[in-house]
Amino acid sequence: MLMMRRKCSHVRQYQLLLLCIFLGAPSSCLVLGFAPRQLAARRFQREGRIRSYDLLRVPPLRERPSPRPVAATRRAAASSLSASSSQENSAINISLTVIHDANNLHAINATEQSISESSLSAIDGQLPPSCTTPANANAAAAAASAPIPSYRQLLTFLFTTVLIWLSEPVLSLVDATVIGSLKTKNAIIQLAAIGPATTLYDSLLYMTYFLAIATTNKLTKANATQRKNYRQLQTITSHVLGVAAVLGCLVTVFCYAWGPRVLKHMVVGNAATTAASVATATSLQTQALLHHAGRYTAIRASVSVASIMGMVMQAILLATLDTKTPILAVLAASIVNVFGDLMLRPWGVQGAAIATAAASVLSAGVLYGAVRRRMNEWRRLEEEANDDEEEDERMTQSLNEDSAALETSLKVNDSSVDATHLEPGLLASAATNSKQQPVPIMSIPDRKSFIELVKLSGPIFFVILAKIACYGAMTLRATDFGVVPLAAHNIMMRIYFFYGTFGDSISQTAQTYLPATLYPKLDSKSFNKILRRLITIAAIVSIVNSQACMLILRHCGRFLVRDAGIVGMMSQNAGFVGLALMLHPFIMFLEGVVIASRDFRTLTMTYVATLGLHFSVLNFFCQSFPAIWRTFFVFQAIRAGSFSWNVWRRQRALSKRDEASSNVAAAVTK
Repeated sequence: MLMMRRKCSHVRQYQLLLLCIFLGAPSSCLVLGFAPRQLAARRFQREGRIRSYDLLRVPPLRERPSPRPVAATRRAAASSLSASSSQENSAINISLTVIHDANNLHAINATEQSISESSLSAIDGQLPPSCTTPANANAAAAAASAPIPSYRQLLTFLFTTVLIWLSEPVLSLVDATVIGSLKTKNAIIQLAAIGPATTLYDSLLYMTYFLAIATTNKLTKANATQRKNYRQLQTITSHVLGVAAVLGCLVTVFCYAWGPRVLKHMVVGNAATTAASVATATSLQTQALLHHAGRYTAIRASVSVASIMGMVMQAILLATLDTKTPILAVLAASIVNVFGDLMLRPWGVQGAAIATAAASVLSAGVLYGAVRRRMNEWRRLEEEANDDEEEDERMTQSLNEDSAALETSLKVNDSSVDATHLEPGLLASAATNSKQQPVPIMSIPDRKSFIELVKLSGPIFFVILAKIACYGAMTLRATDFGVVPLAAHNIMMRIYFFYGTFGDSISQTAQTYLPATLYPKLDSKSFNKILRRLITIAAIVSIVNSQACMLILRHCGRFLVRDAGIVGMMSQNAGFVGLALMLHPFIMFLEGVVIASRDFRTLTMTYVATLGLHFSVLNFFCQSFPAIWRTFFVFQAIRAGSFSWNVWRRQRALSKRDEASSNVAAAVTK
């Protein structure tokens, strides 16, 4: 009975075919275009499966947009475009009237796929080449251009990072103030012990800052694409947190194993340098100073994992433009540190170390919660993107089943069936196998990822070591001119580092916002606009900071130190300190542009050349203390010139390329 029904249906279909030949092409499109699908629909209903045939069948895409609403918009737009593409559909259905073999069937499938791709490109806002006009091209270029942050957004991000990075020296100042207010006999020794202890530990933490810069670079590049790979964002975050934990353990081991030796070398060297002015220094006092410095370093080193992970998590949040959470973490850490110093004041330097360590752990906890929420959000978006891909695969499976039903209804040979048709069971198993395991919050990178991270962070680590060597060489050279120049040099360096935080923040801003214009395709227009805005901000910061620094050194030195010789020496050398500080925002801005564009060859070669010249001038041509800061100004000027030349050369190449593209477009239009 069932065979008779199917035979009757086929006879009825051929009768309709002959009728449509006489009625014309539109009627044939209407009848033959949907008759096989109606038959397949009745078959699916009998088997308990429901399929919708009013949607345009779209082949699976390799790259799918992550949010679910985008896929829904595509399907809705596809159904609306099915009416607008009636002419192409009529051509397909006319070809159905003469179908008798498998070759015609493959021609129909190829034509339908080409129309689907054309409709999908229209859905995405990218018209086919035949429909491209200059107005549409301009609109597409404007839509694809990277977002340009306003001055308000740039300044908000800039001053947020300044507040974050100023918290550490401010909290160290609070520790010194609380310990200095003690009325015990060894209060001076404990206050002196903070100097070498904080220098050692902060230097070790600063040497691991390359990981934070590499994290910002990797995340901003991965986050710059319009179709974000959320799996890649999770993997990068997990890997850098795992490496941060390993570095924290290494810092802890170093401080416990070799920290006392390094502190002894630092304290004995300082004692030998200041022996003429500290006549009452004894070996007993040196031992007490080493004891307190060692205890302070050991307590701070016990939370090195939390400190370094907090620094990296801060970079993760800043790379995703989350400035509120780092500010909250800094505020919480500051409150805990201040109250901890006051409550543990009787414990002296150990109480200050415990308060600072507790503040670091609390700050890391706040940042960890925010990073975990961000990871969960990326995981949710990844699952939604996978669901969209599976839905597209199901739609493709349904299209293949429709083609098989069409072949059966027209009695096409089984040998002509397309080999790409998948059975439901195989497709379901493939979809199940495509689901990946969730990325953990912290993991050790594999060999390939580790090599990529080393290639990225290696040049940055070299730059950090070069800066430490530069400032250390200046301090060592200042010790050759006596105690008063050394004390004046230390105060001037503290002021320079305070205002230098603004330049570091400009570099962080450039590394955060510029990758969106560089990847995956260079947007020179947006790049130039952001560049001009950052140059304007750097110029304002340069003028304000240099004038404020010279004002402090010339007229406010007596509020910093009581010694008249130190005050006079700071006033005499204020000019070159101000000039060096005037160049610093531009240098850091240009350095941020070079790091964002991953031009590490220029970065390393610049520091190799300038560092060698800096050491040579300090050793052979610095015959007085003012010559140290003149040499440092020359060091700054060479860095600024090298970075400026490379950025200008890059901009010139971009301008020539844009001009050539414009000429080609004008020639094509004519």
